[in-house]
Amino acid sequence: MDNHLSLLPSVLKRRALPAAATLLSAMAVGLAHGLLTEPTYKASTRLVIDNQTVSVSELGQAITDVQRSIPSGANLLATQSELIKSERVLQRAINQLEDDLGSRIEGLTVDELRKNLTVNVLPATNILELTYSHPDPEIVAIALNRVAEAVVAEGIDSVRSEAIALREFLESKVPEQEIKLRVAEEAESQYRQETGIVAIDVQTENLVQSLAQLKNQERDLLTQFQEVEVRSRLLQDVTGVDNLRQAYRAVRVGQNEDLNRLEAQLLSLESAVIETQSRLGPQNPELLALLEQRDATRVLYQQELAKILPPGSAGAVGRESSETISQNLVSEFILRSFERSALREKLGTVRAERLQMENSLADIPKFQQPLASLVREREEAANTLSLLRNKLEEARIAEAQIVNNIRLIDTAVAPDSPSSSPLVSLVLATAAGLFSAVGVIVLLEALDDRLHDAAEIEATIDLPVLGVLPKGLPQNPDIHTVKHFLEQIYWTEPYRRLVKALEFSSQGKLGTKSNIFVISGLTEREGQSLTTTNLAAVASQMSRQSLVVDANWQRPLQHLFLNVRPRPGLCDVLQEPGYSELSEVQSSAIAHLDVLPFGTSGDYAVKSNLAETPEIHTLLLAASKRYDFVAVTAPPIATCADAATLSNYGTGLILVVQANATSRSLLKRTIADLKKSGTTILGLVVAQTPDPTESSSLPLETPHRIHNPLVLSTQTQHIVDSEK
Repeated sequence: MDNHLSLLPSVLKRRALPAAATLLSAMAVGLAHGLLTEPTYKASTRLVIDNQTVSVSELGQAITDVQRSIPSGANLLATQSELIKSERVLQRAINQLEDDLGSRIEGLTVDELRKNLTVNVLPATNILELTYSHPDPEIVAIALNRVAEAVVAEGIDSVRSEAIALREFLESKVPEQEIKLRVAEEAESQYRQETGIVAIDVQTENLVQSLAQLKNQERDLLTQFQEVEVRSRLLQDVTGVDNLRQAYRAVRVGQNEDLNRLEAQLLSLESAVIETQSRLGPQNPELLALLEQRDATRVLYQQELAKILPPGSAGAVGRESSETISQNLVSEFILRSFERSALREKLGTVRAERLQMENSLADIPKFQQPLASLVREREEAANTLSLLRNKLEEARIAEAQIVNNIRLIDTAVAPDSPSSSPLVSLVLATAAGLFSAVGVIVLLEALDDRLHDAAEIEATIDLPVLGVLPKGLPQNPDIHTVKHFLEQIYWTEPYRRLVKALEFSSQGKLGTKSNIFVISGLTEREGQSLTTTNLAAVASQMSRQSLVVDANWQRPLQHLFLNVRPRPGLCDVLQEPGYSELSEVQSSAIAHLDVLPFGTSGDYAVKSNLAETPEIHTLLLAASKRYDFVAVTAPPIATCADAATLSNYGTGLILVVQANATSRSLLKRTIADLKKSGTTILGLVVAQTPDPTESSSLPLETPHRIHNPLVLSTQTQHIVDSEK
């Protein structure tokens, strides 16, 4: 940024003439306009736009809020400014002006009124300033007040018309919404009747409680049933009764007195038989009589038993049926059997009720979703109807009120003096001229692709400027002008500084020929050949044994500048085996300065490939050992790659650019290409060409005789003719 600011004085100096012409033209136009135009008067008034509560109803407040009608991202005040200048508002103001002023404004149109009307937004406020200009000061004030009144009246009409439209819309929607509410209520009622659901939450809670009670009851019955089952099994094991029928028979037998008596006799006879047999033996007549009596009693017992029990079951009842304990246990077994049967039936009934209740509870969500949808539709319809009725009342209130969000702050008064004068026009024109002059400078700089001076080159190109050559040097010198050049300190001192800068930049570079410098330019018009000659001449003047190698096969000029033979030269040394490396170096008329011209011109293929041959590397290596300063001039970089190749054999490449001539864009592209190829660029040398807007500056000590740049010396002309 600082580099660009430093270029500002030079830019202003270069563009001073067109900038001054632009400024003076603008000032002349402004002054002529101020003197020739009719004076006009200007007045202003102010309107404020706010969203204060100006309506008693919420809907009325929403209607007056203009922000709601502005699209997202739009500016409220800018939109209102355009509405003020709309045809509807201005035509309304013109109609009022015709009533007030009559023929004084006859022919006033909307376009004329809009042209002279200005609407500005005061910064950081919601205030609009209306300004109107006209040759008549009275008309200015009246017209501006009528426009402001028309804006306010238009806002009131707009609010009222919108309220009427809303009221009509709501009046048409309320009956429709009442019908929707009735339909929703009937659908909900019918669904409740079909499903039996009145209150889902209450019914669900009752079902859950009843289901919990049934589960508790089922759990208690199951516990009782298991206890009775255990007792029945124990009684069955003790009594030996397999089922309820057998137990019943045993109880019945035990309750018959004849059977009990016969059973007692049978037991007594059994005891007597056992005792007699053990005492008298098995064949005793007494024993036999007891046996007969026992058998007869047993037959009688069986007969009595058959009378009580069904056929085939008399043997299933044992003796235990007649015992009291057995009778009680069997009776207990019968009671437990009846109790178990009753508990089983009751448990089954409870389980069936529980399953039915669980199914009912599971079906509730199926009914709940449709019912919730119907309830939601009914509630939405009711809420919408209530909202529409409320808004309808608000719309009626807003229609009856006079509300607006635009207020007139002050009224316009007739101005005492005109707003325009020649001095004001001149000041405005001067300001416009300054801006235009700046624009002209910027435009000319943008269109100009040339590099003008060293400061601009350093700010634009990321390379050091090694030296700035003086102005006024002849462009086609001969040996006489070169000698005269060496006598002028004004011309030679920049070259001396350049030689010292090159020697300093080459110090400490290992592996390079630190005294070989390749000099080239972008095009043939950069002055690289003249710069090479002058640089080598100054180096020789500084007691450096110097050599100039002319490798510019496109335009070899060193033999002309230093007045030596054009052949044999570099091309002959590299192509013909009869020449040694530095055998064709020629001494010039300047002490310590030798020249190797380009030599015989060959065909294009030979000349264009000289820099690629290994022989030139060997030649330059030998030159670096013999000479203190070797300057090699190469073809232009924009048209040939020899300069990049030759720079690899020495310290690096020096680019010569012409001030006010070299293209900025071409130089940037060339340097970028050289950096990509790995070429070492030591820096830039600026050869100053006088700017067309400046007069050529010569040194303080002007030489007595300066050769015409276009006229060569007699000897140089002879050499040129012989070359042809």
